[in-house]
Amino acid sequence: MSLLACRFDRQIDAQRGGQTMCCVSGTVEFVAARLSEPLEWSTFAYSFGHRLVTVRNARAMSQDELSERSGIHRNQISNLERATSNREPHVSDPKLSTVYRLARALEVPPAYLLPDLRSLVPVRSAEQASTADLSTVETRLRTVIERHAAGEVANLETIDPGYIAITRDQHSDTGLPTKAADETRE
Repeated sequence: MSLLACRFDRQIDAQRGGQTMCCVSGTVEFVAARLSEPLEWSTFAYSFGHRLVTVRNARAMSQDELSERSGIHRNQISNLERATSNREPHVSDPKLSTVYRLARALEVPPAYLLPDLRSLVPVRSAEQASTADLSTVETRLRTVIERHAAGEVANLETIDPGYIAITRDQHSDTGLPTKAADETRE
């Protein structure tokens, strides 16, 4: 990706020959279009599926129970968890309404189901980089939900989804607020 910085007195937003030109604080940057690299959607589908099954299991819920609570057919839940679809290219791609219905039924913020929310969209999901990254996400999700169930975390909304996420600069495991910290914020 090439960058060329120039100084201008006014803000400019324009498209030029496959490059994006944008102005931030008087600096114009020409950034080669990242869209030339295809998005590896399957990595995001697998990350979503892994998060879905992890949260469902942490809630001690079967696919049938989740289906009943969310109004989504059990087969669709199974397909989402396995990142498969009956349609080309045979990779699951849930609607936004599906994500919200699942999150509501699982009693978690939708951000807990969606991978890579703390960064610009990469070509592939960072959670799919290694088995260790998948295990880290799973452990963090389970910890948050178990601590909430035990009353140690008063409100799941106070947990930064970045605590769960895997990014280039890994988050420490010390960012999980306690119930006492939640109460001092109120």
